[in-house]
Amino acid sequence: MRKLRFFILFLVFSLFLVFIPACTETEPLVEEVTGEPEEALDESETEAPKVEETTKESKIAFISDRDNQYGSMEFYIMNVDGLEQTRLTDVPQRNYEPYFSPDGSKYVSCPECGDNREIYIINIGRSGEVNLTNNPADDYGPSFSPDGSKIAFTSYRDGNWEIYIMNVDGSEQTRLTDNPANDDTPCFSPDGSKIAFNSCQNGNNEIYVMDADGSKKVNLTNNPADDYVLFFTLMY
Repeated sequence: MRKLRFFILFLVFSLFLVFIPACTETEPLVEEVTGEPEEALDESETEAPKVEETTKESKIAFISDRDNQYGSMEFYIMNVDGLEQTRLTDVPQRNYEPYFSPDGSKYVSCPECGDNREIYIINIGRSGEVNLTNNPADDYGPSFSPDGSKIAFTSYRDGNWEIYIMNVDGSEQTRLTDNPANDDTPCFSPDGSKIAFNSCQNGNNEIYVMDADGSKKVNLTNNPADDYVLFFTLMY
């Protein structure tokens, strides 16, 4: 009898050990989320603003007598593939090569007006031209500064060929060279700080360079042969 009671107590104790942990086991806590869910960012809001790119089409400028009833040369431009050949001038005077502004929006030329040449500026796509020099002496050989704000040129207005500079509207025409010899064919350096030009002040034609204000003139070639400046260029 005592063995039976011991067995029953052992069985009850065993069941107690099995069921108590199962009853006291807690469920995992679930954090309650309150408030509205965050909205997803619109992709368009995170994108950097697009910058509209403008590309300039390359053109070829040339002269031709194909259409002029006076037999003189006129200015034309065309695409690099030869298409869209467009006439820019229509005047009886002889036209010399056009010199385009750095942004390609305008050009200057030196048509013969009677017995002298003047420097005119023409906006492409607009009618009319403006005489920038407008004096009895010859003016020719214009060259734009890299920023398009200045034009260097050659003039005979003081009795021999000298280098001058003016604003793009023709104002503030200033003489940069002053000697009895001929100085001509100015051209700006790529940064606009220097002007190269031809001069025969040493008895033959040499290449000189000076600051854009006419100071610090230096003979670069200095040899018995004739040397002629063409243009500045950047080399890579």
